[in-house]
Amino acid sequence: MADPTIIDAGTRVEGRITGDADVTVQGRVDGEIELSQTLTLDPNGRVYGTIRAREAHIEGAVEGDITAQERIFLGASARVVGSLEAPAIVVADGAQFAGEVRMDLGAEVPSPSTTRTSSSRSSSAARRPTRAPVAPKPVVEPKAAPAKPAVAATSPSTPSPSASASSAQTQTATTTTTTTVTVVEEDVEEQVDEQVDVAASESAEETPKASASSGFQELTVKELREELRELDLQVSGTKDELIERLEQAYEA
Repeated sequence: MADPTIIDAGTRVEGRITGDADVTVQGRVDGEIELSQTLTLDPNGRVYGTIRAREAHIEGAVEGDITAQERIFLGASARVVGSLEAPAIVVADGAQFAGEVRMDLGAEVPSPSTTRTSSSRSSSAARRPTRAPVAPKPVVEPKAAPAKPAVAATSPSTPSPSASASSAQTQTATTTTTTTVTVVEEDVEEQVDEQVDVAASESAEETPKASASSGFQELTVKELREELRELDLQVSGTKDELIERLEQAYEA
């Protein structure tokens, strides 16, 4: 270890002081002190700046922050204005301090006082009654509502083994029926004459209608439509409607 450095009383240092040896300040330092060993400030010593050291023993006056790797000791004549940061901080009776204190409780410091404090805390904690553990409350999960059975609409003409296939077949059948009806309304001329005659005869039997001109009854639907086209009239409708339309046209 290097020999300790002493700043005598009446000596004033301005600037930064760094070193690997112990330093004792009996005079005045205006600036920063950074040491890897111990800083000792006599009762007549003055430091106006920050202090960083392994240990700091303060008996004089300091205006600035003090940071120590192991311990800070404030004697009875110490007067400090600033923050203190160290794993262990000892303040003697009569010391004056104004500022903030930060202690790193995770660091290990070989200090008898700290050991006694830890032992007393451990013994007091051991004397505390231990509370019985509280059993956790059972978690009641809400029951899920039973799923409603899926009802698939099935086509009366085509049975289906599953709901999805039945739904798809039903939609296809509905679309086909609609298309067929549209085709029948737009173009009836493509049907066979025999089917038209049967449909016309059934319609005539269900709703018989008297007509002044009996010649129209003997015509087929196709022939009636041709007559209406020649008169530039509407050609859609049942046979009775076509006959009525022709009768009205000839009466007019």
